Formats: sequence, C-alpha cells, structure tokens
Amino acid sequence: MSNHGLTGTVVRGVGGFYYVHAQGQVYECRARGRFRLDEISPLVGDQVVIAPDEGKTTGFVTEILPRKNLLTRPPCANVDRFVLVLSAHLPKADLLLADKLLLQAALQKVEPMICLNKCDLASPDEIDALAKDFRALGAPVLALSAKTGQGMSELAGQLAGKISCFAGQSAVGKSSLLNALAPQLALETGGLSKKTARGRHARKRRRAAVPRDEASELSQNYDTMLRTVGEQFTRIQEDRVRILQLLDSRQAFYNNVTHELKTPLTTIQGYAQLLEQAGAADGELFSRGLAHIQHESARLHRMVIQLLEMSDIDRGGSLEPMDAAAVLRSVAQSMALKAVRYGCAIRFDGEQSLPILGREERVRQLCINLIDNAIKYGAPGETIWAVADHSGSRASLRVINRGEGFTDEEAERLFEPFYRVDKEHSREMGSAGLGLSICKKIVEEHGGAIRARSRGGYTVFEVRLPLDKAKWEGGAPA
Repeated sequence: MSNHGLTGTVVRGVGGFYYVHAQGQVYECRARGRFRLDEISPLVGDQVVIAPDEGKTTGFVTEILPRKNLLTRPPCANVDRFVLVLSAHLPKADLLLADKLLLQAALQKVEPMICLNKCDLASPDEIDALAKDFRALGAPVLALSAKTGQGMSELAGQLAGKISCFAGQSAVGKSSLLNALAPQLALETGGLSKKTARGRHARKRRRAAVPRDEASELSQNYDTMLRTVGEQFTRIQEDRVRILQLLDSRQAFYNNVTHELKTPLTTIQGYAQLLEQAGAADGELFSRGLAHIQHESARLHRMVIQLLEMSDIDRGGSLEPMDAAAVLRSVAQSMALKAVRYGCAIRFDGEQSLPILGREERVRQLCINLIDNAIKYGAPGETIWAVADHSGSRASLRVINRGEGFTDEEAERLFEPFYRVDKEHSREMGSAGLGLSICKKIVEEHGGAIRARSRGGYTVFEVRLPLDKAKWEGGAPA
C-alpha cells in the first residue's frame, strides 16, 4: 500500500473509467483532472495509486507510476510479452502491419511472440510458408487453433505470470484465443465479413475500448513513433557515412605513413649498398652517399618525432594561465636567424599581452610550426609578419607571408596528415606534411580554431583561442 492510497494495476479502460486490480479487489475509478492537464491518461497495464471511496469499490486514480514501456497499438503499458496474432488461413496476413507492430515492440524492448491461428483450416505448407518469415527474428512462433485447442497449452505456458498484449489485424481470432485461454472472459467474437475481409464487430469494439480522447492520443503517439523511427534511421545513415569516412581516413593515413617511411629508408638502403660495394675508393660517391644518408636519416627522425607528438597531444593535460602574445613574440625572435638564412625577415606586431588558458609548450610548438612553414614556403627576400591581436573574447595569432599560395579547395585539406600542395618541393625542404596537422590538434586541444587563406599573393594562417576571462576585461588585460 502506498502512503497516499492503494497501488494496483489497470486491467481495463472504458469510457473514461479505469478498472484497477488492487489487493484482490477490482476498483472502478476515474482519473483526476490534473492528468488531462498533463496530457496523460492511464493505460491498461499501468501501475497506479488510487484513492478508494470509503466503504466502496469506486475511487480515483491519483498517480501513474513510472512505466517501463509504452505501446501505442494497442495502447497499453508495462508489457512483458507482445503477442502478434496472424491467421494461417483467412484473412490473408498483412505483413506490412505486422512489421509496424513488431517495430514498435522492438523500440519499447518488449519480448515478441508470433501466434498463427486457424491452423486447423490451413495446410502444413501454408503454415510453414507463413512461419518462415518470422522465425529469423528468434521469437517463438506457435501454430494454434482456438477452435480445436491446438497449441493452447503451450501458449498458456508462454504467457504465465506475464502481462501480455495481443495485437493483429481484425478477424485473425484474437478474441477467440483469449476466450480459449480464459473462458470466463466471454469476449464477443464475429465472423469474417466477405465484403470488408475484417471482423464484423471489430470497429464497434474498438470504439468502445478506446474513448475519443484516447483515440486522439493514440494517433498522436503513433505519428510521434513514426517520426522518431524516421529520425533514428536518418541518424543511423549519417553514422554509417561518418564511419566509412573514418575508415577511409584511417586507410589513407596508414598508406601515407608507410609511403613516407619507405621513401627515406629506400634511399638510405640504396646508398648504403653502393658504399658497401665501392667503399672509400670513389671519394665523390662516398661524400654524396654519406650526405644523402644523413639527410634522409634526419628527415626520418623528424617524421617519427612528429608522429609521436601527434599521439602525445591526445593525452591532454591541465590548462594554465599564460600569455599567447608573449609566446608568439618570443618564437618570432628566436627564429629570426633561420629566416635570414632563407633571405627573409620576421616582424612582430600587435598586442603586447593576450592572456589565455593553455599549455605553453604546446602553444610554442604551434607558433614554431606556423612560422617555420612561412619561412620554408614563403617568397625569398620578403618579410614574414607575426601578429597578435584579439577579436571579441578570442585571441588571434596570425602568421602572414608572401608566396605562391593555394586554392580554397587546397586550403580545406592543408591540415590533413601528409597533405602537401607541392610534394616534390616539400620533400626537398625535408617536410613530411605533418606540421599543420599537429597545429590543428594543438588548437583543438585549447578549444580554438585554425584556418588558412591565400589572397593577392599573401598567405595567412590564423589561430583563434579563447581569452582568459579572469584576466581580460574590457578589451585589455586586467
């Protein structure tokens, strides 16, 4: 017994009255008005709390307890076993309707069972032909006859101790099966109409069993279920596309890694074999071969280090207060000497301080990669600008240089591992095509965004990172 009344199960609902079995007694109840305001109605199978009228078997439903599932056709709740009834004879099985009913049972995680009634009127071949369509579901398929009693004891055993829901098209013998299981029910049955091929009294019984407001709710719930199923199928299709894209990306990454590792190893192996054969006798070959081995070994070492850096980034770490502008300025100053060797100059401009939350060694690596990229691929004799600025609540770090640039389509792929606009030039510069991929991962680790654009002979790489609100107020450091 609940603190507020009796707890029982709704066993029938007709015309706004709900018959609740509680403590061995059936109570005729109405639902409190608040249920209508909440757009919810008690359903057969619901566990409810009722407030009985004193000394009577009438009362009110005051609370609907949480449901473990909810079916809309027929409307019922807390179902243990969904019994789909089909006729092995007439009417012909409506497989589309059967699929819809089984789908709603699956969505609500209700155990299904298939009952083929009127087997006394059908041949074994007809029964097998109908049963084979459902055996693949792994659900029990029973061959029954309410008229002769065939299979009824097995059906009773399957349903014992369970709340079961019988569903199916009209005239398949649902009421007949229930009468055979529990004769005291004395449910009205009707024959098959030759004109409509459905039970003669099915329409009348449905109106009696489902009040007008519940019929509207049933229709709405069914539409909601179809819409939900459609959305789920769409999400499944989208997930499938994403999974295929991930598999393609993984395969492409694997192919690129093996190719990039194989190229320097092949060069090293080739020159090593030549040196082994010629020894130091050919001084020019010896010097050239040794230089190639050293160059390719260094490139291979850098590639391995970069791959390790990419995996290290995924480990994450705590973000601490730091100055992004100071890091960019420091990197620009430290790389000025390398820029001179390429005939370039580096200039810093913009904010003197941009407080963010980050990992300083990662942000420094980000700035090094971007400026190094500008040095290698920028036009010789030009100035590379490192600009620290802000836009709204985000710090903006930009590296700008003159050069050949790239198309918008190429810009979208620049941050993919091993992608290079000019592969031959990149290999000559000792690049494996991983620097910008590492940049993207560092930026994402800090909750920021990175983009590249090329216009009018200028190339711009811009990184935007969230400012540290605690130290940035009114557009200036606090």
